[in-house]
Amino acid sequence: MSTQTEQEILKRKQKAYENHEESRNVSSKIPIVFKRNALVEISNINRNDTVLIKNSLKLNGKIINKTNVEIKNEIKKLNDDNNNNNIKKKFDEKPVENIDEFYKDNLFLVPEYAENIYNYLRELELKYRIKKWPFNSNVNEQMRATLIDWLVEIHLEYDLLQETLHLAVSLVDRYLQIANDVTVKNLQLVGVCCMAIATKYEEVQPLAVSDFLYLCNNTYKKYEFLKMERTILNNIDFQIARPLTIYFLRRYSLASRADRKQHVCAKYLLDLALLDASLCHVRPSLLAACAFFISTCLLKDKFDANYWNDQLIFYSKYEYENIRIYTSKFCKLVLSNDKYFKTVKKKYSAKEFDSVSNRIHNKMHLLIAFSESKPHGSKF
Repeated sequence: MSTQTEQEILKRKQKAYENHEESRNVSSKIPIVFKRNALVEISNINRNDTVLIKNSLKLNGKIINKTNVEIKNEIKKLNDDNNNNNIKKKFDEKPVENIDEFYKDNLFLVPEYAENIYNYLRELELKYRIKKWPFNSNVNEQMRATLIDWLVEIHLEYDLLQETLHLAVSLVDRYLQIANDVTVKNLQLVGVCCMAIATKYEEVQPLAVSDFLYLCNNTYKKYEFLKMERTILNNIDFQIARPLTIYFLRRYSLASRADRKQHVCAKYLLDLALLDASLCHVRPSLLAACAFFISTCLLKDKFDANYWNDQLIFYSKYEYENIRIYTSKFCKLVLSNDKYFKTVKKKYSAKEFDSVSNRIHNKMHLLIAFSESKPHGSKF
């Protein structure tokens, strides 16, 4: 990747960072690593835990008397050995490319911590899982789809980040599965408050309360808005940061050296998935894997299970059997003429997104075939 100065980075438009020409992946060959070095496991040991009586610690059944620094080094060595053994056992037969080694000089990707970061994100998506729809008797699929479609319009109107939109939808679903007092009268208020929380979390300059009240035609008062915002945060225990699909998609794109068109196509599929209530319970990492696989097939004009190769299996932690369950559903979303999907299709018809929603129409025969049958490929 070309080195960028701080001034160039600051001048870059925030929205859709990965859609710009300068951010395309280079075609340099990534070095193949046959024995991948494991990253150090980060444990939750308190600082005082290493200050033991007479500096004694029992490691592997033996009592050792060492300094605190030596004790920490022993723990680090044990963790390294365990991680190395696990990885060697699984990948001695099938070597994978070490993308973290390749991007080791990229400060934004923090490759030295990448594996630990994504393992932690996978833990979080289990911790903050969303129930299977329906989880609120007062809100049906059409009501939810109308609300999400409106949030996409706000996202476009105010040029908000991709993360902001996805986080807002995640907050809506997490609140709906807890609250029993949401009705058609206050559903819009819930949605706009979730978007407000998301902008504060993701944007450099979040929108003001007056902006959100204006978007609601001043249907609600300021005190009602602030009260609902507090209620949502209290109900989710202020745990805002549920992992988003876009986080995992970027990892998969790096792992397979995907080009910009393939990445944008997958983003389009993930935005469509936001409107489908039947997918809200699926893990973000799995949704991203499905979208990435389909985008690969569309660009190669063929549905083949072999496109989900060992490289993607390693970095996604999913086998093809895991993603096959939802690939047909994604194809049906693209084929759908549902009015609730038109805002997303309008967004991705823009030149900024390579008019991907229009280009996919030229491959409808592939989508129809795949939505009704299994993909080709001798692998499975």
